[in-house]
Amino acid sequence: MKNNAISLPDSSTRTARPTVLIVDDSRLMRVAIKKILKDEFELIEAVDGEDAWGRLMEDPAIACIFSDLSMPNLDGYGLLARVRGSDDAHVRALPFIVITGKEGDLGGLLEEVRGHGATDLVGKPFKSDEIIARTRSLLAVDTTPAVVMAAVAETPEAPEARPVEEAPVVDQAAAAEACRIREEQEAARQAEEALALREAAEAEAHRQKEEAEAQRIREEQEAARLAEEERCRQVEEAARLQAAEAEARRQREEDEARRIREEQEAARRAEAAARQAAEQAEQERLAAEVAARQAEEEARICEELRTKARLMAEERERQRLAEQQALRLNPLQGLLVRLALPFMSLANRLLRMGKDEALEKLRKRLR
Repeated sequence: MKNNAISLPDSSTRTARPTVLIVDDSRLMRVAIKKILKDEFELIEAVDGEDAWGRLMEDPAIACIFSDLSMPNLDGYGLLARVRGSDDAHVRALPFIVITGKEGDLGGLLEEVRGHGATDLVGKPFKSDEIIARTRSLLAVDTTPAVVMAAVAETPEAPEARPVEEAPVVDQAAAAEACRIREEQEAARQAEEALALREAAEAEAHRQKEEAEAQRIREEQEAARLAEEERCRQVEEAARLQAAEAEARRQREEDEARRIREEQEAARRAEAAARQAAEQAEQERLAAEVAARQAEEEARICEELRTKARLMAEERERQRLAEQQALRLNPLQGLLVRLALPFMSLANRLLRMGKDEALEKLRKRLR
């Protein structure tokens, strides 16, 4: 009898693995789920509902969706509504598992998400066995280790020569080997899961540290910017005050210069007024002197005119008397008197002409 041998199928003999889409804005959660499912499924990540919808449109091989509810851009409810309302029957029928970190009554939340069209609900923090079991159940994946027994080739009479009780022993050994392999795989998976969670935690801590450092740098930059703005404001305020002081000083100087100019102008005007008054007084004095001289001249002329008038009156009186006497004279004397009368009239006219010239001269002087 030949020795029996137990062989396990190589990984290259596995069929194509289903593709699972993991949608969560937390990198830590995505890494944790990937560590749990990476041995049995092909995994695709998305950071929010919009990213997940794009990947669904690009990859028709996606067979299941794990999605968080609270995400930016498009949340879990929005993504679920798009999936269930899709025109593509394959997309519309995809299993949709909601991942939530809410505490409290998960049964009520399960009913709520199922009312929106979700397939199942998993709460955070989730267990590896639960995630794997839900995924296997939804995708109907048979993951029982396939232990193939390869018996040694025997002669045709080998079955009659082999003891009847040997088959159960081989089955028990295969079952024990399969159990040991499962335990080793589970231990390795748990170790990988713990390592992944630790790495994810470290990465998250590093990211938070980097974010804290970036926040500190931003705060320092903001403080520096505010300090610079305050310094610039103070400089501008000082410049404004200096400009205001310079403007006030310039205004005072202009006011002083204007006051001096006004005083000089007032003094000039006063001097001009005084000079004009002096000139006017001098002119008035000269006019008074001229008027006095004119008055004297007029008085003299008037006196002359009165004298001439008296003389003319006396001459007329003499002519009258002469005429009267001529009337008493003989005819010859009367003739002589009548001949002399024209000459006397001419003399009177000459006297009157002299009076008119004197009056004209007086008028000219008065002008």
